[in-house]
Amino acid sequence: IRGRDAGLSLADCVVIGCACGGVEASGEASVELENCLIVACGLHGVYVADPARRRLKRLRLTNCDVCRCQGTNILFDGVADTTITDCRISRAGQTGIHAGSRAIIRHNAIFDNGGTGICAAGQCLVKQNLLCRNQRGLLCGPNAKCAIDGNLLIDNSTGICGQGNADSTIRRNVFLGCHDGVEYNADARLRDRIPFAGKIHVRENVFWRVLHPLIKRDGAPNAWPGRFEPLELAEEDQNRHEDPHIAIDAAGRLRLDINAPPPGFDFSAVADLSLEGRWPLTAAEPAGAVPATAGR
Repeated sequence: IRGRDAGLSLADCVVIGCACGGVEASGEASVELENCLIVACGLHGVYVADPARRRLKRLRLTNCDVCRCQGTNILFDGVADTTITDCRISRAGQTGIHAGSRAIIRHNAIFDNGGTGICAAGQCLVKQNLLCRNQRGLLCGPNAKCAIDGNLLIDNSTGICGQGNADSTIRRNVFLGCHDGVEYNADARLRDRIPFAGKIHVRENVFWRVLHPLIKRDGAPNAWPGRFEPLELAEEDQNRHEDPHIAIDAAGRLRLDINAPPPGFDFSAVADLSLEGRWPLTAAEPAGAVPATAGR
């Protein structure tokens, strides 16, 4: 489905197995998708971009499942106003969401993507999402400005990575079972010639079963491990190392092992997020299974 210089609205639709993109828009289009399934596209599930002229007005995704696309499930750039809420974004070959322009990404389950759950290149609010079993949960690109608040980051290799001049605030999140919690990295475009020069504020988070809660790495992300230096979390920033008693059950639903979540974390805002899909094509992988490749 392709639109240019027009309004494009889809509700209760299934788009499956397209050779290139599932839904594409450019020019001065506005795009609204609600309760749609977009699955197994050859390149992108949703591609809404006009980076040269930046005329796109609006992109809205609500209660959609976008999964198993071989490139990026959702890619947008040059859009004035983007909101992605109550969606399940999973099993992309590369990236779950590539946010090239300003966006609100709230209350989504983003999991099992081959590369990064969310790649932010613009100004983004990332709030109350479940980011699970991605190579990286969230990547703040070289010039991104992100507010990252109240998210659950479970079993990602790296929870959040900031590159180049990224300027982000990471607050009230739970990092559980990640190799690295928050990583400062050199500008990926310049490899290891320029050190990290941005600002990342890490405050009031919970880290549990995280090898390096805060780490500085001076190589390109694809050259892992490169040169790295574990850093200490500042005591005044009130980050904590404690068991959050949060888990994912065999059905892909979140649960609390005790009655109370960690202080300062609003578990009720994410409690209804699930890895279980409404359609068989989006069903969660069995516990312990290797995530399915895109397009299977």
